[in-house]
Amino acid sequence: MDDGDLVEVDADNGVVKILKKNDGESQSFDPQHYVRTFETEGTPLLFQYISGKYYNPPQSLSICPLAGVRTYMHLEAIAEIENKGRRFFFDAKSVREVLERTLNFLDEIEVLATEYDQKRVLTRHDVKKMFALFSSAAQGYSHFDVAYTDAAYEAYGGMNEGLKIAEEGKNVIREKVNFSFFDPHGGYKKFLAKVAKMNGDVLDHVSWYSEEEMYRAVDGKRVPTNVIAERKELYVLYQDASGEMFLWQGEKAKRMAQLFEKTYDSHATSFLGRAAYSTGQVVRGKAVIINSDYTNPKKVDQKMAAMKQGDILFSVTTAPDLMPAMRKAGAIITDLGGMLSHAAITARELGTPCIVGTEYASKVLHDGDMVEVDAEKGVVRVIERTV
Repeated sequence: MDDGDLVEVDADNGVVKILKKNDGESQSFDPQHYVRTFETEGTPLLFQYISGKYYNPPQSLSICPLAGVRTYMHLEAIAEIENKGRRFFFDAKSVREVLERTLNFLDEIEVLATEYDQKRVLTRHDVKKMFALFSSAAQGYSHFDVAYTDAAYEAYGGMNEGLKIAEEGKNVIREKVNFSFFDPHGGYKKFLAKVAKMNGDVLDHVSWYSEEEMYRAVDGKRVPTNVIAERKELYVLYQDASGEMFLWQGEKAKRMAQLFEKTYDSHATSFLGRAAYSTGQVVRGKAVIINSDYTNPKKVDQKMAAMKQGDILFSVTTAPDLMPAMRKAGAIITDLGGMLSHAAITARELGTPCIVGTEYASKVLHDGDMVEVDAEKGVVRVIERTV
């Protein structure tokens, strides 16, 4: 969508139809045809750009306000990756090969970043080599997304050999991804710091560049500070059916965010999800809401440190950085995820009751709310609210 394009708005049905002047192609965004598949905090644009282009399938949309991200996939895209998951996990040998290759790509990112750190200058070819590794790692890692694994789990009626390999390796690969892309000493940030130093910018700004802008950055071209500031407030990434990426910010992004904005019942007294693991006993405890934030990990660490043993952990979705909270939790509840999500796998390893896919429990509950968790039925009930 560009200035001057013809936009048709159906406010009654919540649909924006975008008519692109350059080729006449029409794109319709109907929120009813999209499903929220991921949400977290602390993801600057470049990382989300890599995820949107190489991890997510075509017809994926990411709305990113204030360094957060909500990813939506079109129902057609979800159906396609579910079919791929059913086929992929049927062949245990292929699963193991993809897992090992992806781990190798992540290792190569670290090696190349260290090599680049010793170079005086980087070229566009150097950037291309690094993005080739980013894309390979992201594409490999995408095979272990819950959309792929859960479709196979349901099709096979439980675990088969391919899914067992995924369950054993997913947390390993996820921890490695977290180091490579989010740790200050990981290859991704070392690479960004090198580019920033070359073009006289700072790491915080460069992490908000797009992939195309990274190629220009090694030629000394910088993205204006006001553009970066606008992106930090809100941006939208969209990959169309052909795989072409679109980056919108400003008024365009605001219109799209409003279209997908959803309200939740703040007075809900119960939440229903999928029973990922149960001990057979109902658990009671105080709610603690903790989400990953990759730009402010200290805030997350402080909240996990203050969490009491036996508190009930609520999160949009969990990741390895939330392990201290998960070990303390009397139960683990997530808005998103499935039977082979990080929360479900880890809960089974810890022997902790777990419910996934409640959709919005973490958004309407507050720290200190007293809740009752029946993981066998997949139900969370509110006993007493703090506010």
